Amino acid sequence: MTEIRHKNHTLLGTLAATAVYAIYGLNVVFCKDLTAGNFISPTVLFTLRTGGAALLFWVLSIFLPKERLSAKELGLTVLASVLCVILPQYSTLIGVTMSTPYDASLVSTVKPVLTMTLAFLLGKEKFSPRLLIGVLLTFLGAVALVIRPARTFSTSLPGLLILLVNGISFSFYLVLFKEFVSRHKIVTMMRWMFLVAFLVSLPFAAPSIPETRFTAFNGIVIWEILFLIVFATFLSHFLMPVGQRNLTSTQYSLFIYVQCIVAAVVGYFMGLESLDWQKLAATLLFIAGVAVVRRA
Repeated sequence: MTEIRHKNHTLLGTLAATAVYAIYGLNVVFCKDLTAGNFISPTVLFTLRTGGAALLFWVLSIFLPKERLSAKELGLTVLASVLCVILPQYSTLIGVTMSTPYDASLVSTVKPVLTMTLAFLLGKEKFSPRLLIGVLLTFLGAVALVIRPARTFSTSLPGLLILLVNGISFSFYLVLFKEFVSRHKIVTMMRWMFLVAFLVSLPFAAPSIPETRFTAFNGIVIWEILFLIVFATFLSHFLMPVGQRNLTSTQYSLFIYVQCIVAAVVGYFMGLESLDWQKLAATLLFIAGVAVVRRA
């Protein structure tokens, strides 16, 4: 019975993590499309996303059982917001302007290695040979993509460093806040985390908001922004704790490779990417690595 329950939890976590990172793959492509077209600045887009998600989570909380957080828990929530929302989302929005969608996702593949290392050093996870094999397989997939002509990698050094902030901050969040997130209701956590992120973003976005030509937005731009708010910010962070609770930090972080695959395929059809045999080979390695880790 215990084994069946464990398998069910692992499957639920797998489905949640796959959905989250598939959405993130679209997120990177749409962010690139919006910023490349100069429709909206990254700072204003970040404010719209965090404000929209905060509103949705607070409205949703009205219809759910109330849960109060102590002053200490609110302080931890602020730190969680910095590591999970503010640094990852804002660094992605800035970094994607200096890279292609696929390269931006590729840089994020540092997350599993960082997460596994942190979890082991902090005593949050035990060493597992199968887990190591899975991480190595997915890492080889990343190597297969990195070893290509320099002209095909379009990320500048500043862009690379900014995107690395995403991987580092989110890895710390996965490892340090797994237990904290598991103790509280998803909506309770997220409504405070996004409210904090929104309030932090306002002073930085205020000068750019009057310069944004909202009336010039066409149908595609509006739909992309709505997707980023409703799916890439609200729904993804609603599903994220489900994955965290049912998978180890390292297992969850490995699904970043789903983001790479989605970004490559969708970016290709939108004319922002090119596909080649290396990307296809890497995809197979990613899938094999995730399959091994899922059984760890």
